[in-house]
Amino acid sequence: MNKEAFLIVDLQFDFLKGGALEVKNADEVMPEILKLAPNFEIVILTQDWHPRGHKSFAGSHIGKTPYQTIDWKGSLESLWPDHCVQNSMGAQIHPSILALNPKTIIQKGTDIEIDSYSAFFDNHKE
Repeated sequence: MNKEAFLIVDLQFDFLKGGALEVKNADEVMPEILKLAPNFEIVILTQDWHPRGHKSFAGSHIGKTPYQTIDWKGSLESLWPDHCVQNSMGAQIHPSILALNPKTIIQKGTDIEIDSYSAFFDNHKE
């Protein structure tokens, strides 16, 4: 058994086929992840977990559309369609990934004012 952790990033319905922020071919990684995960003693998941009205959503900025870039608190940030809103179906992690019995789930993007693409720090490096 490998003692290293296996980090699975954002396998949530909003990023899968038909989701609010669909990642092309994202569903294709699922079989590989399910094949690799049992080789690790520790499985950790990340979960995009935005409050409604998050500042990274284009809908939170009058006249802005998804994928536009804005100056947000001194850095250039992309605006996204509303996605992975806390307690929504789109924010839920795919059940086959949850069945891997993760040791922990790191929720990110929880601060309405700061986006976070990383499990380790937000976009302002905090």
